[in-house]
Amino acid sequence: MVEETIHRIRETEAKADEMVREAEKKREEILEAAKKEAQMASAQLIARARSQALTVAEKARDEGSEAAEAAMVQTEKEVEELRALAMKREAEAVDRVLSMLV
Repeated sequence: MVEETIHRIRETEAKADEMVREAEKKREEILEAAKKEAQMASAQLIARARSQALTVAEKARDEGSEAAEAAMVQTEKEVEELRALAMKREAEAVDRVLSMLV
């Protein structure tokens, strides 16, 4: 009877040890899967962030180019206006000088 009880205790301990080993193995598998999933999610987030940053940078560059082009057109317009004004004033100055000489 005692031997049978000892045998059952050992069987129970063996089963418990096996359950602990299986639980440890399962824990490692779950941790490894979670680690891989986290790495994939992180890589996807980084890729998405890079893509968004590139899009924003392109948009800013395009807007900067458009602003620079608009400024250039405005500057050319102002230069033409100043040139026309200078020519008008030059003609007025020539007329004054000629009227003073006459």
